[in-house]
Amino acid sequence: MKAAEQVQRWAVVVACLAAVVAIRTWVGRPMLVRGHSMKPTLFDGDLVWLDALHRNVELGDIAAYTARNGEQRVKRVVAIGGERIGVQEGQLVRAGAVVPIERLGMAENWKDAAQVLPLAKLNAERFRETVGREHEAQRFHPSTSAPDQAVPSDAIFLVGDNRDDSIDDRADGPTPRSKIEGRVRWVLISMTRRRFFLEAP
Repeated sequence: MKAAEQVQRWAVVVACLAAVVAIRTWVGRPMLVRGHSMKPTLFDGDLVWLDALHRNVELGDIAAYTARNGEQRVKRVVAIGGERIGVQEGQLVRAGAVVPIERLGMAENWKDAAQVLPLAKLNAERFRETVGREHEAQRFHPSTSAPDQAVPSDAIFLVGDNRDDSIDDRADGPTPRSKIEGRVRWVLISMTRRRFFLEAP
């Protein structure tokens, strides 16, 4: 093989790799959900589509981001820069007012509560709330609370829909927008629900 042809082939390989990296970084990519922190919206093992074109996530969006410890997480935006946010018994407190909920009943927790062993014996209360958009969440009784705090202008506040089985900004503090990797737009495959191509609420 001539040297010129070899260089040309390597150039094609490098260009293809660069295109793949660019697509994953700036367009989007499939992503596997790990853990139970976003139940009942997302389940462990769900394959979702991460939309990297929309990193400027808004209130109520589900965002993928890099946490302070370097871990990649998926949580919901419950407050944006300039707002105040807290949690009272699993319910969000925005600007000093508790966000109203619609109770949907109790659901068995089974073996989903991996963070704290006693939670595996409890049932979860599911409820519907509206923060930016309507969605479902769940909590245990008694549930956790977090003090009210201000979100800096260049940050957002992310919390799991599964309020008592989620490590999120309640422990880490607000997340800088520079750490956002994109918005979770679609559930491509959910074996738990035996469903395909669902829009992420």
